[in-house]
Amino acid sequence: MTVNTTYPMSVRNSVTNSSLSQQLHADADSAVNAFLAEAKKSPMERIKEAILKKHGITEAQFEQLPAEKQAQIQREIEETMKQKMNGAKADAPATGMNANVLA
Repeated sequence: MTVNTTYPMSVRNSVTNSSLSQQLHADADSAVNAFLAEAKKSPMERIKEAILKKHGITEAQFEQLPAEKQAQIQREIEETMKQKMNGAKADAPATGMNANVLA
């Protein structure tokens, strides 16, 4: 941005501050949109994304893999999901009639 030095400093600062304010709002909107996009993903989507990243490939690249390699990665995704679900169940506090009252 080129600043015209013929205007008083207060006018030049308000132009700069206005541009900065607009940029900050755009950055905030971008961060909010990124957060919302991530929050809308299912646990399975997050796990798949993480495993594809671990393998260094994108979703599009995954779809281009041979069926055998896709199946291998899909099994890894499903196994990770099962582990996460079983871990969540194991970590859950006991509730209901059969709860350990001595805990």
